[in-house]
Parts: sequence; C-alpha cells; structure tokens
Amino acid sequence: MINNPKLKYFINYLVIPILIYIGVTFFVALFCEFVLGLRLNPVLSTAIGEIFSLLILYPMFLSAKKDRGDKVEKINLKYLLYLIPIGFSLAVFSNMFLELSKILPYDQEAKFVSESIMSLSPVMIVVTTIITVPIVEELVFRGFIYKTFDCMINKYLAMFFSSLLFGLAHGNLSQGLYAFFVGFVFCYLYDKLNNIIYIVFIHSIMNFSSIFIINSMLKLNDKEKLFLLIISIFLFIITIYRLNIENNSLKGGE
Repeated sequence: MINNPKLKYFINYLVIPILIYIGVTFFVALFCEFVLGLRLNPVLSTAIGEIFSLLILYPMFLSAKKDRGDKVEKINLKYLLYLIPIGFSLAVFSNMFLELSKILPYDQEAKFVSESIMSLSPVMIVVTTIITVPIVEELVFRGFIYKTFDCMINKYLAMFFSSLLFGLAHGNLSQGLYAFFVGFVFCYLYDKLNNIIYIVFIHSIMNFSSIFIINSMLKLNDKEKLFLLIISIFLFIITIYRLNIENNSLKGGE
C-alpha cells in the first residue's frame, strides 16, 4: 500500500491510466491486423481501441474523483449554449491559423490523419471523432492527467503538462500545435465549470465544426481566412467573458 498521497495519485490516477489508454489502443490495432487479418482505417482502429479502454478507465475515473475529492457541479444547460460558439471559434481559429501559417501542406502525418478521417462514412465520422474520441481523450487528458497533476503541483503547471501531453499524443506538428493551445482552454473550462461532461461536449463541437463546417472555408483566399481568424478570436473572447460572468454570478448566489 502506498502511504504518500501524491505518489499514490501519480501512480494510480496518472501512470496507470496512461498505460491503459496507450496499451489497449495499440493492442486492439495489432489484434485486428495480425490475428483477425483486418487492416482497418487507423482512425477507426484507434476509436475501437479507445472504446475498449473506456470500459476500464471509466470505473477508475469514478474512483479517482472520489479519492481526490473532486468538486462536481450539476449540468447547467445555459453553459452548454455558451460552449457551442466557444467550440466553433476554437475550430475556426485553429484551422485558419494552420492554413495561414502554411504548416499543414508540409505535414504529411497530419495530411494522412485528415484523409483517414474523411475516407470514413459520415456515420462513422460521428461515432469515432465526435463521440468516442472526445469522451476518451477528455477522460484521460483532463479527467486523469490534469486533475491528478492539479492535486500534486501548481494548477497552471498542471494545465501545461496536460496540454503538452495532449499535443504530443496527436503525433504530428499541425495537430500538436493547436491541441496544445486547445488543451489549455479545456483545462481552464474544466477548472471553472467542474464537470467533465462540459469538456466532452465542447470537444465534440470543435471536432464537428472542423470536419463538417470548416472544410468549406479552406477554399477561401488568405485575406478571407485572416478575417475569419480575427472574428473567431473576438467570438471566443466575448463568449468566454460572458460565461465567466454567468459562472461567477451563479457561484456568488450560492
């Protein structure tokens, strides 16, 4: 038995969940290819692995919340409405930034991931990138990594390490850059709203926007893309500001 609380959190709610997340996902991919003889779309293969890892990780997450003494707020529907434009503005900003920086055309790994996603049927895109991926990634990177680091070190360092690992997990420069930035936003919102369902929801909105809406914007010229990027920044700032006012008002009235 581990008596040091911080060491206990580090091993039980950080190291072990990460190993389960990586191990199960890779095992399922290898099992499908070498045992079943199925060469699946890599995005689909990853999603299947994540579903299996979720069966193990979710009960662990419930135990971690109780053990760490996490504060959990009830879902406020008004907050969900605020998170829609925040998620959309993050998707616009991230994609327009990558387009204007001219990083994306040279990032073959990011191109491969994008092509893998778009080769799936619309139903499978929804199941994998809009349902499965947000649930599992938020459970791992915010529910386990951020919250556990938050119990061990400075809150902002916890945000940094969680976001860094989130960026690295994407495995390519383009997605890694915006995942690092988005990770900070998700940690901030989780810290403010105290319910991981909110973060799963905004992650889903962002992925939905990136896949089904933003693609049509990529045909615009650079000036139009810059205009959209600026608009997305203003939309993000205004909505975050309004959400903070609502949240502070609600907490002040309790």
